[in-house]
Amino acid sequence: MLSDGDGSEAETAESMSSEPVWGECPQLYLSYGIASLQGTLPELTDALAAMPSFTTLSPPFGLDYFGVFDGHFGAAVANHLTERLHGAIAEQIEGELVSTAPRFLHGSRGDVRGWWRTALADAFRAVDEEVLMSGPVTVVGATALVALVLKEYLVLANCGVSRAVISRGGEAVQLTAEHRPNRPDEKRRVENAGGRVDECTNTVDGLLPTSRAFGSSLYKQYVTAEPEVTAVARDPRDEFLILATAGLWDHVSPAAACRFVERKLRSRARAITPWVALLGGRGSPTALARELAEHAVRAGSPDNVSVIVVLFRNFWDDPVAAAAPVSASGRVLRPRRASTKYRPNFWYT
Repeated sequence: MLSDGDGSEAETAESMSSEPVWGECPQLYLSYGIASLQGTLPELTDALAAMPSFTTLSPPFGLDYFGVFDGHFGAAVANHLTERLHGAIAEQIEGELVSTAPRFLHGSRGDVRGWWRTALADAFRAVDEEVLMSGPVTVVGATALVALVLKEYLVLANCGVSRAVISRGGEAVQLTAEHRPNRPDEKRRVENAGGRVDECTNTVDGLLPTSRAFGSSLYKQYVTAEPEVTAVARDPRDEFLILATAGLWDHVSPAAACRFVERKLRSRARAITPWVALLGGRGSPTALARELAEHAVRAGSPDNVSVIVVLFRNFWDDPVAAAAPVSASGRVLRPRRASTKYRPNFWYT
């Protein structure tokens, strides 16, 4: 799809600002691929979702949805999130878009970040309540990472241990923070609510590897489904976005994952159809996502590995996008700077 655009410790970016500022965006290309591998586990409990223009009013705004759901102790909750979470978010967005006084469309005159934080938290809470009411008390649950791609910016909502990483101007930048039980603020929250963090296993009550999740009703008193929401303005330097479960990130660093994807993109001259995730074949975005997941398995990941790769450039047809030189071994001949720290809520003007 081509759309016309108008416009854990935090690391300071020189382009950060305290308030959202909308800038000019170029013509924006977007394509995507998704893949899930079972790994050595007896069951695939992850789930993925990708929905272009997922609300009835979104096409003029370029509003597209991607979700990564990492299930634990079964796939039921992850599958429910695939079916329902986008609908709950769409209800929030559509209500705002038909409002006579919408806030988030007014740029810096409205509380853009605050609106998204509230809307996504309400949607996550509603779906979590559905999960809790649908069955008996249980440990079965799932984490969720959602990315909304708009013309001017990206909105990310994370609840759990999946991560979003963007390749921007040759730099791998982590956009979301993980909710590991031993993260200091999460540890305090869990313990203040009556839970226990096992430092040896980095789990809640010696069982859950995440401090935030949908479901897991047995631990709901202190395992919340409230997301952390990040809004990032889009930039002409954006190359691709990787959304993936811990099965990838526990064994492949953000910089290494971006190098892998970039090497594959630059070394294959195959055309892709905008907004269609092709089913296999060398050079397709789906094959690219699968290869990244397989790379994690080869690196030693025993877990389910689920990956979404969102491309912001046509690397196959655009000679400018594919201009970086590649050696005979497939190595990209330009340095990549790695951002090792999480950058929350930063805006590019």
